Amino acid sequence: MRSNRVLAPSSKERYQKHQLSTLKSSPMFQLTKEEKEDIIADVGKALKHLHTVGVTHGNVNEDYVIVDELHHGNKRAYLLMFSSPKEKSDSKQEENSADHNELELLEVKLSKTKDGFAEDLKQLEMFSLRLKAEE
Repeated sequence: MRSNRVLAPSSKERYQKHQLSTLKSSPMFQLTKEEKEDIIADVGKALKHLHTVGVTHGNVNEDYVIVDELHHGNKRAYLLMFSSPKEKSDSKQEENSADHNELELLEVKLSKTKDGFAEDLKQLEMFSLRLKAEE
């Protein structure tokens, strides 16, 4: 599997049975405290990778976290990406506007990217708190 912890499949259905939200609905699925911490760390690694390449996720939650149980019984988590990054679609609309020059576009894109990064981190924190609170 991918070391950057990010998956970008063409279809969400392919991974639906491995979504954390789906797995948690099964009475057979249990996570230890250590496994929860590993999942949170894996999602953090995925966000770090995305942010390093200038991409925000914008939807960090259990529906976008895939859990894979390896043959040793260890669980690894991956973050799914299904749509184009927010700042790309937003900046594309701005590029089509005659009201913005290149410098203004760059400033807007950087501002939205920073806001997106901050939002991703808030979502990661909420995801972490919810997962740790569950027994």
